[in-house]
Amino acid sequence: MCIDQWQACYTQGDLNNRETLCQALAYQNYMKSPSHVQDEAIKIMQGRNCDELLKESIHPGTEQCCLGITVPFEGPVAYFVIKKKSLFPMPAPSANLLPEDLLDNVLNKIRRSVLFISDWTDEEGNQVLPPPDHVDCGELAQALGLCGTTWKTGLEITILALRVTQAHKSTWLDSGLAFFWYAAPHQSGWGLTRSLKTGRPALREWVLPKQAGAFGIEAYWNLKVEQDCDLRAENLSVDYWDACAKELRP
Repeated sequence: MCIDQWQACYTQGDLNNRETLCQALAYQNYMKSPSHVQDEAIKIMQGRNCDELLKESIHPGTEQCCLGITVPFEGPVAYFVIKKKSLFPMPAPSANLLPEDLLDNVLNKIRRSVLFISDWTDEEGNQVLPPPDHVDCGELAQALGLCGTTWKTGLEITILALRVTQAHKSTWLDSGLAFFWYAAPHQSGWGLTRSLKTGRPALREWVLPKQAGAFGIEAYWNLKVEQDCDLRAENLSVDYWDACAKELRP
């Protein structure tokens, strides 16, 4: 069973080995998840190669997503980030579209069952990132913990400002059992991203089901990536990995 292998990495594995550390982080995420999330995670793990599981792109079923506690969303808006071509697979005059015109594209053209959203504030409610029209795309991807991102210079991304009345605290299932997801059980009202620069908690986050009625679109911005951004796990900094290891074994 994968969870036994990951537990061994967590308790006695060599955390200087990156693959061992990733599996240890995954076990921490499992251990800090509610029991019903653990049960669903075990179902996904069955019959999978334990060494490869964390490297794959896993898309849990709709019934396995948004199982975290439901909380009222009290901020003015939450932001969702995606590659522009994922919303507009074919050339389209997107600059002339009203925000509400994008709703069908969000619901029908995004593969995942959930939307990860953030108000770009930290645990204390302090604004960490500048407004969408001034944010640096690379810094945004790092702060949101978008491990695996490989944005090329000039690539267009779309930032949506969503009107939200209630959201769910993110769970390990929502992330697809990612090792880089950050378990934040002490925060009852939100999850936290793990910065891909520091390895430490960065931004408050929630998830929404990708379904009509869960949100509205207030505004959107199309930005061009300023420089190549390669946030695959093998390219993350020593500071990131050191912070993760110290979190497991201070």
